[in-house]
Amino acid sequence: MPMTDQTVSPHSFFARSPILLRLTLAVIFILGFGIRLYDLTDPPLDFHATRQLFSALIARGMYYRGLDSAPEWQRAQAAEALQAKPVIEPRIFEIVVALTYRVIGAEVIWVARIYAALFWVLGGAALYCLARDMTSSDGGVIAAAFYLFVPFGAIASRSFQPDPLMVMWIVIAWWAFYRWSQAPSWKAAIVAGLAAGVAILVKSVAVFMLLGGMAALLLSDRGLKNAIRDARIWIIALLSALPVSIFMLYGLLALEMSSQFKGRFLPAMLTDPTHYVRWAGEMTAVVGFSGLIAGLVGVFAFEKRSQRAFLMGLWGGYVVYGLFF
Repeated sequence: MPMTDQTVSPHSFFARSPILLRLTLAVIFILGFGIRLYDLTDPPLDFHATRQLFSALIARGMYYRGLDSAPEWQRAQAAEALQAKPVIEPRIFEIVVALTYRVIGAEVIWVARIYAALFWVLGGAALYCLARDMTSSDGGVIAAAFYLFVPFGAIASRSFQPDPLMVMWIVIAWWAFYRWSQAPSWKAAIVAGLAAGVAILVKSVAVFMLLGGMAALLLSDRGLKNAIRDARIWIIALLSALPVSIFMLYGLLALEMSSQFKGRFLPAMLTDPTHYVRWAGEMTAVVGFSGLIAGLVGVFAFEKRSQRAFLMGLWGGYVVYGLFF
């Protein structure tokens, strides 16, 4: 794994002691995973209960529908329940949980909480790598610690819904794309495109968290003309868009999903002052006022123009998402 000059900077505290770095990371990630297992077996009612129960019912239906030992009436009921549930996103998380039910031989709903926590922690590992490559090992540790221990994230990352899986793939895609920008190759381009494609497939709103940063980094590094001429960029774009495009086409034709897209795009909120008040309140509730200010001001602490552009693009994508969705 190539490391930037900043990663091994003599000014980095952890660069002086690789053993201390490994121990610190081990403690951070073990604790980060452990706190998400608190009250592990409690019903999924602690965060967005309706959405969690929706996924739980889908996983149950998948499990009983294919369970040969279940009574015929129970399998038929499971199939009917599945058909009655609207398809909002690909049921990737639910399929994983249902398959786990099959392996352990029982419906144990809290396994979803373990998976969600694992997804989030893996995203933290990718964030550490990204922040390390952009700054130093110190920056990576700080970024990972904030990500893993911010209170809202500790609760939201336990939930049985697509978001923990989406967040994991978003951060992996950020890191993969940044690495590709530093050392362009076909392999790195394919990895970045696949990671972005999976993130958007899991939940389509991920496109806002990816497109802004990717576009800004490209334009800052290469300029529009050079970017357009680079075939690897087109591969990244194709791999990013293809999975969700296939799913949406299938959904519109076979699953009659057209009604699911209604009410997602809400331009009327642009002229509603209360929308901005609620938005500001939600941001401070999620990361805290100091975290929000640090995230904004920190963009300008980076010396490289391409890094500042990348982070500003990420902020821009989030703003566009918040304005219309």
